[in-house]
Parts: sequence; structure tokens; C-alpha cells
Amino acid sequence: MRLLLALTTLLMLGMACYGLVRMPAPTARKVWTVSLLLVLGNGTAMLSAHAFIAKWGFLGDSPRNGLIPLIDGTAYRPFVYRRLSFAAVRIVSDEIARRLPASLIEGLVHSPLSRYWKAGALWTPREAIAFHVAYVFLWLALCGTLMAFAGLVRASCRLSWTEAIAVATLAIALYPLSLVNGGYLYDATEILLCSTLTLVALVGPIPVVPVLFLLMMANKESALLFLPGIIPILSRRVGLFRALRWVAPTAALGLCWLLWVRHRFAYSPGESVENWFWYNLGFWTDLRNYFKFDRLFSPWLLAPRGANVLILLFLAIPLRFGWPHLRSDLRWAFGGIAAVLLPLFIRSGLGDEVRGLALLVPFLLITVTLGARALSASTDGQRTMAVGLLEGREPSSRADTCAAEGPSPPN
Repeated sequence: MRLLLALTTLLMLGMACYGLVRMPAPTARKVWTVSLLLVLGNGTAMLSAHAFIAKWGFLGDSPRNGLIPLIDGTAYRPFVYRRLSFAAVRIVSDEIARRLPASLIEGLVHSPLSRYWKAGALWTPREAIAFHVAYVFLWLALCGTLMAFAGLVRASCRLSWTEAIAVATLAIALYPLSLVNGGYLYDATEILLCSTLTLVALVGPIPVVPVLFLLMMANKESALLFLPGIIPILSRRVGLFRALRWVAPTAALGLCWLLWVRHRFAYSPGESVENWFWYNLGFWTDLRNYFKFDRLFSPWLLAPRGANVLILLFLAIPLRFGWPHLRSDLRWAFGGIAAVLLPLFIRSGLGDEVRGLALLVPFLLITVTLGARALSASTDGQRTMAVGLLEGREPSSRADTCAAEGPSPPN
């Protein structure tokens, strides 16, 4: 039997090698792109998911904002308003508890993930199941976000799929930098939904837009601020009047959800909107906060926090060079959402809690990618000009001038 298995394995390996040698370039490109997504992209999503639970562990069973109270709907406001992710975890966890054999549930209780549960909190079979389900949801949300990011930069920045996957993977790798002052399952779901909604508004079927928006509202009530940014994108495709016909009833439904969820949890402890204005005023006017580091990726390994000057430079420079190349509708969407989100961030965010700016992430990604391309093109052009001068050529021809200036920016 073992000999037969060995011969079968060798035969399959031989066929695979033959297929690899004979594979045409277009097919090889597609296969390699899929493997790149599954290996590099998925691996990065796993690393970011691990950084999330190593840092926060879904906050255990904290009555204010822990995983179990959020699932049960007993957490404090405004956290308890955010139902989508935790309702999904509760439904799946209940099904697993009913259908999974006791031996497998016992395996979850003694899983290595138990070390990331909040010290001193209960770790019953229910907590163990919910934690594992939430962990898988987080990983899937990051994987979905990576694909949405790749689609966004490919559609907006004229990148190949290989380049788009590389850019999206880098963005997911930096996701743990946003895990400041709290880590919640709905943050990853928010980025997934707003990125997917932006992609659909750009190139997808428009009837899907209201569905995604309502899911965003069920996930986090601040999604209502995202809808004005969709208007200029849809206007470019179907005109302003038809765009408003799609957006207006969607906004009305979102407002109904907001009123309902606030009524449903009106007697929960906490506040509907937290007010950190005076704290934030002191925070953002204190020079020391621009040089802070924290353990965002792993214990003992320090990374720059959200307001660190390194992160600000990392984003501000490509933003400066990418903004002129950004499509006008995306520019209006970016500016419109920022105009309403930033004041709310100053009022209700907590210091450099940059995850509160998640609604800007799709547009930030596109603009930074365009800026990085512009900076790279400028460097490549200067190098081409320098080589030409060393060879005794003047960049007088149109070809040399274009090479010196880099590729034309996308419209």
C-alpha cells in the first residue's frame, strides 16, 4: 500500500512538473497571482489577526466593552449599538455549541488561544467558542479587506493585479498600527464594508450599494457619515439626480436603524456619544504625544503610535503628491467625509485612536498609492536623466523628457 502511494505521489509530481513546463504565460500569470494572494496576502492577514488578539484579546468579559457583553447586548453605550459582528458571532457560536461533540468543545477550552483571554476573566466553554469564532471572523474580515483594497487600487490607480495585491498586503500589514486605545471586532468589519462599498460604487452594480450601507450601519452607527461621500462617485457614473435617488432612501433607512438601536438600548449604561473634546485638545497640543511608541504588533516590540511623527510623515508626503492625481469625484468624496468625520473624531475619539478614522481608509489608500507612484516616477525619471547626461545625451527629445519626468499620471 505504501509503495502504491509513493508511486502515485511521484506520478502526480511528474505531471505537475510537466504542466509547469508546458504552461502558457497567461495561465501561469493567473495561477501565480492566486498563489500570491493566498500565500502572501492571507499570511499577512493571519499575522495582523494574531497581533490583534495578542494586544487586546477582544477585551475578555469586561462589562463595559468585552466580547461576551457585546454578544449578549449588555455592554455599555455606544459599544452596544454595534450589532452586526457580534450578532454573527452569537449565531455561529450557538450553532457550534449545539452541534459540536463535547470532545471538540473541550479542545477549544484548552486551545492555545486561551492565553490571550483577559487574565482573571471566566473561560467557560461558551467563552472559548465565542472567542474562536470571533478570531475566525476577524481573520476573514482582514482577508476580505485585502481583496477589497486590491480591487480599489487596481480600479483607481491603474495597477496590475500583482501590484495591487502587494499594495493591499502592505496596508493589511500596517493594520495593527491602528490598535490604539482599544481593539474591537467591528473595526475590521467596518474597514471591510466601507472599502467594499467604495469599490462597488466605483465599478460594481449600484443596487448593491444600499445593501452594503445598511450592513455598515448595523455594524457601526457612524457609517451614516460615509453616505455623503458616495454621492460624487455615483454622480460620475449615473448623474447627480439618479445618484440622489439611490442615496436618499438609503439614508432614510440608515437613520431609522440609528433611531431604533438607540431606543432599544436607551437604558444601557454609558453615553450615546462619548465626549473627549477637552482631553483631545490637550493631547493634540502636547508635543510629547507626537513621539510616542506602543506595543502594537507584539509584546516588548515598540511601534509608533497613531500620532507619531513617523506615521504622519509616512502618510502626509504621499498624500501631498497623490492629491493632484486623484480623480475629482474621489477628491470630493475624501474631502466631504473628512469634513464631517474629523470634528467628530476630535470630540469622541480618544487621543490618537486612529481607528476612529476608518471611514477615510479607502480614499487614503488610493491617494497614498498615487502619491507613492508619483514619488517613484520622479525618482526613476531623475535616474534616467542622470544616465543620459553621463552618456553625453541631452534630454531634448520627447522620449527623454518623458523618461525624465516619469510616466504620465492617471486621469
